[in-house]
Amino acid sequence: MINILINTARLLLIVTLLFIGPGIVPVKASNSSDNNIRVILDANLISFSKPPYIENSTTLVQFRPIFESLGLEVSWDKFTRTVKGSKQGVLIELQIDNPVAKVNGKPITLSVAPKLKDGHTFVPLRFISESVDSKVEWDDSSRTVVIYSKNNYASADGKFHFTAYGLWRNMAGLDKIKSEDDERVQDFVSVEDVENIQLALRYFNYTMLFISAEP
Repeated sequence: MINILINTARLLLIVTLLFIGPGIVPVKASNSSDNNIRVILDANLISFSKPPYIENSTTLVQFRPIFESLGLEVSWDKFTRTVKGSKQGVLIELQIDNPVAKVNGKPITLSVAPKLKDGHTFVPLRFISESVDSKVEWDDSSRTVVIYSKNNYASADGKFHFTAYGLWRNMAGLDKIKSEDDERVQDFVSVEDVENIQLALRYFNYTMLFISAEP
């Protein structure tokens, strides 16, 4: 019988909502400088040569850093002023000053059109991120946009599949790793029936998820 065990009594499992985050907070326009807006993707700060800014409650960022951070291949047509980003199964098309973008050929109306500012092309951050199935949150207190990428995990035999957002790590072969050799597994050493764990995931150093098969 296959069981998903998510409780501390059975497997000393600690599952929190860290990968979901504190909750989505609407972006609010601000009269103060927007130069301190940060963008974090899976705990990694994305660097921009020109700072993000907010217009009409929409955060806009330079297109190339965000496209490349999300794994999108970038192309630019200077004649039509069109930006394209592509990866397996996704094609995003945006045109400067055009409020209608396309995702896989489907037109989508944006609240703010892509802009040319100081010689750089800026695009709506949330639209780009959600077009590749990432989750986006805004932390108003720290003026930080947090993006959680979508990742799919599977057990070695392919029978278990799990989708998680954010910086999860697949701890494949957990039962074969010695804690003295790899500090990343020290939290798992006291888990009973470790040999039955089909899929082990860790989010940073705190949250653990086990999917186990009982004989």
